[in-house]
Amino acid sequence: MITSHFHTITTEETSPNMNSRLVAAVGAAALAASLAACSTSTPTDPSSTAADSGATATNASPVEPTSVPTADYTAPDGNQVAPLVKATYIPEGHSLADNAATDRLAFVSASLEQLDSVDSASGYVIQLKNEPTTVDDVIQSDAATVSLDPTGFTHAGDVTIDGERGQAFQGGGASPDGSAHLAERGAVVTHNGQTFVITAKVLSKSSQPTLSEDDFNAFLAGIVWTG
Repeated sequence: MITSHFHTITTEETSPNMNSRLVAAVGAAALAASLAACSTSTPTDPSSTAADSGATATNASPVEPTSVPTADYTAPDGNQVAPLVKATYIPEGHSLADNAATDRLAFVSASLEQLDSVDSASGYVIQLKNEPTTVDDVIQSDAATVSLDPTGFTHAGDVTIDGERGQAFQGGGASPDGSAHLAERGAVVTHNGQTFVITAKVLSKSSQPTLSEDDFNAFLAGIVWTG
C-alpha cells in the first residue's frame, strides 16, 4: 500500500527532485522494465550504518551465475564502455538504458516515465572513469548524490572481476529529509590501465531497500573484458 509520505513526494514539488535523485543514483537517463524485480524494503533508522543498510559485508570473490545468462543488448553507437567490456549476466527485470551517458552501460528497472508511479528503482552500472578513482572517491560522490553521510558506507574487501583484482564497497542510508533511501554495492577495478566503477543501487522513496548480494556477485562474475 502506498503511504501518505509517498503520496506527498509524488504530488508536490519534491517529486521532480526525487526523480532526479533516482536517475542520478542509478546512473542512467532512463530506467527500464518493471518494479517487480526490485528488492523489497523494510524501514530503518536514517542514522544506520552500512551494516544496517541492506548491503552485507563480504570478502568472498564473486560467485558464478546460477542461471543461464540473460544478457541480450546492443549498446548505442558512441558508447565508450561497450568496446571494452561485456556484461553476460543481467539480473532479472533489468535492461539496457539506451540513452544513458556514453561513459557507462546501465541496466535499469523502470522507465523515466514510470518514476512517479513506482516506489523504488534499481540499476546495475559499469562506468569508465577518465581519471584514477578510488573506493573512497566513489563513496564520497555517491553519498553526496542523495545527501547521505558517507560513514554509512564501508570497504568490503577484494573482488576478482574476470581476472582483475578490485576493491569492493557497500552501504546506504536515508537522506536528511527522508525522501530518498539508498542501498548500494560496488567495486572499483583497473583493466589495461583504465579504471572502471561497477555499482548496483536501489533507491526508494519510502523506506530502506535491500540489495541482493547474490545478484551483484553474479553481475560481477558475468563481466568479461573485451578490450
